[in-house]
Amino acid sequence: MSNIIILCKKELKSLFVSPVAYCVITAFLFICTLFFFHFLSSYNVAINKLFNSNGFSFEAISVNTWVFEKYCTSIVSVFVFIIPLLTMRMFADERRQGTFEMLLTSPVSVFQIVMGKFLATSLIVLMMTLIIFILPMVLCFEMNPEIKPLLIGILGTFLVGVSFTSVAMMAACFSESQIVSGISGATLLLALYLIFLPAPSVGSSFEPILRYISPGSHANEFAQGVLSLQSGIYFACLTILGLFVTKRFLDTERWR
Repeated sequence: MSNIIILCKKELKSLFVSPVAYCVITAFLFICTLFFFHFLSSYNVAINKLFNSNGFSFEAISVNTWVFEKYCTSIVSVFVFIIPLLTMRMFADERRQGTFEMLLTSPVSVFQIVMGKFLATSLIVLMMTLIIFILPMVLCFEMNPEIKPLLIGILGTFLVGVSFTSVAMMAACFSESQIVSGISGATLLLALYLIFLPAPSVGSSFEPILRYISPGSHANEFAQGVLSLQSGIYFACLTILGLFVTKRFLDTERWR
């Protein structure tokens, strides 16, 4: 466990020494803030229309549905492109500096290497998730929405980020180029995210399978405030799969 923590600290230091992490986090926060104020503006417009119509009722329009649910869903789509930017230099930078072989031949297991790097990126994802939900939490003092769905949405967003980190790591370990790692990670996540699109045309047998494979359908459940065990298991399995493939590939590299 101590080796994992040491590797995690090393990875965090390498991320924040370069401007990459700062640029990625800033871009992520900026995009998410734009989404939030867009949904909040749409909500205010809808409120004004209802207020000017007969039979106005605050219960007719929910801030959870109009703002928080859409906000959580949009964050997932942003993660598709942001997280590969965090993982793209994870192994490519080690190869460029000539420390990759040294790392593999060090008295540290491959499992500890993978978990150290994964934990470091997951901590950054956790930090970004907490920061982007400051605005919704502030809004809670003004509009008094339901807190439980919002907290479940935060949990779901973090689970999506962690599972995407694992998949992006898996894509990054195969390439020696940061650009190729980033593009391949984003492509893989985008394909996984959009795999449900042909579902209506493949027949009733495969449609549920494609929808289950897509992380978007599971993220929507959390965004709606539904704490689903099935969706939690899905994200856990996706995370384990990405870490397992990464470990197996590094095992082959170690003994080559």
